[in-house]
Amino acid sequence: MVPIRPVSILSILALALGGCAASVAHARDASFDDGTYARLQDVLPDPAAHPLAGRVIVIDPGHGGSESGAVGPGGLKEKDVNLAVGRELARLLKEAGAEVTLTREGDTGCLAPPGPLAADLRARISLANRLHADLFVSVHHNATLDPHNERNQTETYYKMDDPGPSFDAAQAIHRHLLKNLGLPQEKVVPGNYAVLRNAAVPAVLGEASYLSNAFTEQKLRQADKLEIEAQAYYAGILDYFSRGTPKVATLFVADADSDAPTIVSQLDGGGAALDPGSISLTLDGVPRPAHYDTEDQSAIYQIGGSLPNGDHAVTLWARNVAGNRTTLATLSVRVSRPVEHLILRSPLSVTPLAGPMPVVARALDKFGMPVGDGAGIRFQTNSGHFESDRVETRDGTAIAYLEPGRGPLSVQARVGRAKAQLAMPARRSFTLSGRALDGEGKPLDGATVMALAPHEAASVKSQADGHWWMDPYPAGFSEIRFLKPGYRPQVFSLLRPAYLVRRMEPIAPGFGASDTIVLNPEGGPEDRDPGRRKAGPFNWLVADRLRAYLEAAGARVALTRNPDESPSDVQRVRFANDLGATLFLTIGHRATDSVETSHYPGSRHGQEVAKAVRESLLGTVPGIRDGGTAPDSSYTLIQTTSPSVTTTLGAVPTDPDDQASQARKEAYALLLGLLPAEKDPVTLDLSVLTAPGQPVRNALVTLDTTWTGQTDGAGRWTFRNLTPGEHFVSVTDGRRTRTFWVTGLAPRERRALSVDLSVPELPENLAHLTGCR
Repeated sequence: MVPIRPVSILSILALALGGCAASVAHARDASFDDGTYARLQDVLPDPAAHPLAGRVIVIDPGHGGSESGAVGPGGLKEKDVNLAVGRELARLLKEAGAEVTLTREGDTGCLAPPGPLAADLRARISLANRLHADLFVSVHHNATLDPHNERNQTETYYKMDDPGPSFDAAQAIHRHLLKNLGLPQEKVVPGNYAVLRNAAVPAVLGEASYLSNAFTEQKLRQADKLEIEAQAYYAGILDYFSRGTPKVATLFVADADSDAPTIVSQLDGGGAALDPGSISLTLDGVPRPAHYDTEDQSAIYQIGGSLPNGDHAVTLWARNVAGNRTTLATLSVRVSRPVEHLILRSPLSVTPLAGPMPVVARALDKFGMPVGDGAGIRFQTNSGHFESDRVETRDGTAIAYLEPGRGPLSVQARVGRAKAQLAMPARRSFTLSGRALDGEGKPLDGATVMALAPHEAASVKSQADGHWWMDPYPAGFSEIRFLKPGYRPQVFSLLRPAYLVRRMEPIAPGFGASDTIVLNPEGGPEDRDPGRRKAGPFNWLVADRLRAYLEAAGARVALTRNPDESPSDVQRVRFANDLGATLFLTIGHRATDSVETSHYPGSRHGQEVAKAVRESLLGTVPGIRDGGTAPDSSYTLIQTTSPSVTTTLGAVPTDPDDQASQARKEAYALLLGLLPAEKDPVTLDLSVLTAPGQPVRNALVTLDTTWTGQTDGAGRWTFRNLTPGEHFVSVTDGRRTRTFWVTGLAPRERRALSVDLSVPELPENLAHLTGCR
């Protein structure tokens, strides 16, 4: 624990402000009678009368050393103000009996020797976690990026995923900061700063005022004003602990494997009575009613049936009568009953002449429920051999693959005391089956295999090991397609059943497989900002088109809202963080003719994405000017765990007929900014016409059955960043469709093509130009 030495706040201030006098002359003249930081409004009680004795509290004066934090217009550094307030607050808490630790006591970071900022932030909260602190408070002062913005307000942030103790402490501290500092604007909001996000203890970050405001900066040069702020923090911490800190002492599931399991929890009001009506218990996300026994302070829920095999999640929280909440208690329960019954079946009606025969085993427990993952089932046969004679269950099912021998076939399966036997189909024939692999020859899970006949079609999904089979299949099928988001489709002719092994190449190597992109269309029908509200429907349309593009590239994509919703910025950020987003992209429009992108200050990756997206938009969407890329401190940029970028385009098209094609064009430009650039990209310019040579608006142009464009009023659409070689194109206006191959595309070639939908086939000159077949 870092020792706290008694020190006068006046001496701290003299040290903190040393060398700043010359800067004061450059600050604009500021009045000190605006009513803020005027006097302490709270009457601080005798420390001995309050429950701070033995409480472990970590005070974190933000920044320090080479990290100055905000700098006021007169040169005052945030790191010095934070240290002065933090040390005075620590002194007050220690006098009240708390065990106090400062993350820094001088003009340094938390690490010795100094290290990178990310490591310094981890060290600060790691100290609190290691000490099992009852409360972590990070002291800061805010600033705007715009030197002409005179914003000044009190902001108190609490750990985003802790609406319990962190929120309660933030509310108490915030009340007293407001009461004693008197700033006219304020807010308590969930925060996702590193010291909050990584906290395993109740954590609060305070931005008492804005150092960029010249009035406030001059007040923060005065020792008595800093003392008022420290005392306000102190009063808020006293307020929080005086209400008691309830906790969930125990949480467990009794007899989880039985037919009557029970959830039991022991609760502690933390110095106040527990409120029985506040108990919230969930099982696998579903609220359950818990009975509370006031005598032994326990909550009990009888599940009322056996739990399925597998993992289950239990959560519980409650409040005491003073209003403070417990930390959310979580419990993971694994139910793993043994296999009691085995069921064997063959999914094929014949034994294949080529390729392996799938054999499916269904493993059930004593209640007839599927067993958990990982039960190893042994397979044997009287003729032939299995690719693997031991297969583990997945969702209660194990699939083994038999290379058939000659003569009658039978299969046996065994696990523990459970056994099963199955005779294989006597008839042998070719089957429609195979295996889907990626470009490196690894199994592809979930690839769609389609068989198309003139008036019928069927499809199946490949298993985790890449195997697939189709029985029955459409009579007279002639075409097979292999499709999977993120991979180039394969289409080829096939006239009879066969065993097919196909390798599928990724559309954008290195992109999509592990990406979760959250798209945030600004606005909504209830947005308070008239401009955002008006542009909301078009923002959503662009985001929805981009979602389809990104999913085709293999990424997991989610939108923060539906068309009829207006979630708050907090809800949008929490949604992205809960999904584990790797990128958060906000899409907005303003009544301008320029495109601007912004990113979190200091985020190198965010800056790179913002720049790439802006350049792609400028190169793809005609008629817009370059508004540049710059850092910004909006909530959605700062509080997301992932890199975050905001794209602000020009005005929404006024003609409704232009909006659909414009939305798709902007979405396609955003996609190109996010995808890796091809080494030697090809560009394909398409014009869609009809007799007598009139352009077709809103025709759909699809490339390689994956990318879909929409023609504008001039009948045009352009595909960019394509690989050289050949591409399959489909064009339709809803009544007529033309399909053709474009071949012989050379590296870095730009080819213009015109498609006339009024003729039944492509004219010979177009076939000659494109090499169509």
